Amino acid sequence: MKKMGQFGLIAGFAWGAVACGPSARMVAPSDLAGQSQVLEVADRSSATGVLANESFKLGSYEITEVDRDWNSSSSFGAGAYGAGKKTTGYTFQLKAGGTTWKGTCASLAKGKSVGSISFANSTDVTCECEADGEKVQLKIGGETEATSGTFEAAGKKYSVQGVDETDKSYFGAKPVGYRIDDGDTPYAAVETMRPGRVWLHKDISEPEAARTTCALAGMMLYIPPSDD
Repeated sequence: MKKMGQFGLIAGFAWGAVACGPSARMVAPSDLAGQSQVLEVADRSSATGVLANESFKLGSYEITEVDRDWNSSSSFGAGAYGAGKKTTGYTFQLKAGGTTWKGTCASLAKGKSVGSISFANSTDVTCECEADGEKVQLKIGGETEATSGTFEAAGKKYSVQGVDETDKSYFGAKPVGYRIDDGDTPYAAVETMRPGRVWLHKDISEPEAARTTCALAGMMLYIPPSDD
């Protein structure tokens, strides 16, 4: 499988505990913080990988069945990624009452050359969630930079933008999370540093909340490929 090197990790995303002090947390966007519900993480292990149990609670939702057993020849796909293009992929489920959303995420490293040396300097990530015939998609990168993207649900497209602000000194890679906006109105946000959390606008309906949280949980689970 093609791997993304350390340069790509530092230039692209600040996921998990990478270069992050344990007390540093993402600061919620100010225009969302005062009018949102916060979904805190519980029972999330620091272990990741094929053999780890990565299930956790996110507010009233449960993230389960996290499966990273994927390789470049897999028929697994998300968005426009073909099996020969993806660099990493995983699946999971979000349980919301009696409904189970099935999540699928894939990423694609993009590189640039400096002389005869090539670097993977950013990553596309696409997460799709499906339940009862409905599908939503959150995509970072693509035609945009790795700090922005789109969220599509129920025939509507929302903008996604990286968030850099933390509550304490932080010297790692940024963004440390993402916000979703419906035009000029804040909609939701996610902290991608561990342990992670989600903010949802108080006026979002339960069906909207579940599908949006599923897509954001996929971003929380993302791990950049290593050189191993």
